[in-house]
Amino acid sequence: MEKGIAVTAHSANGRVLVDGASGYLGNHVVAALLNRGLVVHALVRPQVAASDREFLQESGAKVFAADLAPFQSDLSTAHRRTLEEAFTGVTHAVHLIGSIAPAKSESFNQLHQEQSRAFASWCVRAHDVGGFVRAAMVTALGADQNAPSDYLRTKREGELALLSELEPARIASSIFRPSLIVGRAVGRRDSKLVKRYRQLAKTRPFVPLINGGRNLVQPVFVADLAEAIVERLCHQADLESSTDFTGETFEIGGSEALPMKEVVEAIMTAINIKKPFVDIPASLALAAASLLQRWQDVPLLSADQVRMTGFDNICSDNALSNIIGRRPTSLVEALATYRNWDGD
Repeated sequence: MEKGIAVTAHSANGRVLVDGASGYLGNHVVAALLNRGLVVHALVRPQVAASDREFLQESGAKVFAADLAPFQSDLSTAHRRTLEEAFTGVTHAVHLIGSIAPAKSESFNQLHQEQSRAFASWCVRAHDVGGFVRAAMVTALGADQNAPSDYLRTKREGELALLSELEPARIASSIFRPSLIVGRAVGRRDSKLVKRYRQLAKTRPFVPLINGGRNLVQPVFVADLAEAIVERLCHQADLESSTDFTGETFEIGGSEALPMKEVVEAIMTAINIKKPFVDIPASLALAAASLLQRWQDVPLLSADQVRMTGFDNICSDNALSNIIGRRPTSLVEALATYRNWDGD
């Protein structure tokens, strides 16, 4: 077990599946669930790194390696068996698959809409078999079908795809829309944006900021978000006896809204680096993103990421404090966790 959240042993009173479990947020959700004494089924891609699989197994999760596909799909016997085993006995499930910068072989629609529908179809199947009661999904703050960003537009379409499967089956759901996620308590991953700025600060003579970093964000500590997800899943005394049908959506942010420039300054302060900034006009950033998307399998910067610097990403109704019952972790405290991870 790596540094971070300690997993305590309690008698299991529920079984929860987490897809995207090997990712940044996935590691933290798995740890938070295990801390509640729950049995965790971690669904990961077959090509997941051995170190990621080992981390989940050593944490106490049971790992299943299979690409998520709709229950109704024409799957190979082995593929279907793995997914059936992953969802067997599951009472709750958390959907985390998605990306702000997909690889060339993938698209926003595939990752957000199609994968959400596939996840929901297995939840319906688990419900029909018996015992399944609630699903949770993490999208993004600002998810909207009319958003100026393909990422945010398809995140909303993913929500709708999920609900279109769950609502007819009367399966309760919780959707979480976080702002920028920061910090680390377990695992070895970061959000792509934070990772990029940490690397830039460590390796470049200056740090570029698109549009001067003037857009507002509301950074949330990753462990706070994971706690909120698990709290909503486990908010009833008996996890397996929940019978209420509720579709709920929560905006999740940290305790303060800040310009992106101030967030990057705080990241550099946390890792004891000071570098000058360079203002990159959006037009120049879009041109660079176009080239990167053409030549890199997973682009360092995408056109959609550039577009998102043109507007704020802050909560109109932040639900975090109400869910976790305390004030969110401050940005300074959240970023201080990076000091425990020297060398990565």
